[in-house]
Amino acid sequence: MNTISQGLWITVIGMSLVFLGIIALWGLMQVMVFMFTERKSTKKETAVDSDDFEQKKLAAAIAVACMIGMYNTSISYSPHKEKENISAWQAGHRSNQIYRNFTARPFNKSGKQS
Repeated sequence: MNTISQGLWITVIGMSLVFLGIIALWGLMQVMVFMFTERKSTKKETAVDSDDFEQKKLAAAIAVACMIGMYNTSISYSPHKEKENISAWQAGHRSNQIYRNFTARPFNKSGKQS
């Protein structure tokens, strides 16, 4: 057996062991998830789940309303001084950010979709 074929066999054996180890760890994690997860099987929890779902919907609606309000009132400013030199990289990214802010505005100041 020459050196190249011996090196290839070592490579195949090593890669096989690595993938077998990954598969073994994956199987171990699946067994642990199966063993340690709680199972819900009572009917009382379904009524609680619908109330919880309504609360989550309300929270999502409030979050969206707050985000629209914050988005329409945000002000962009640069923390850099007026006479400070910036690199071409910074200038390009700033202009890209300004372009995205002006072209991606789905709502106007009154909160209506434009």
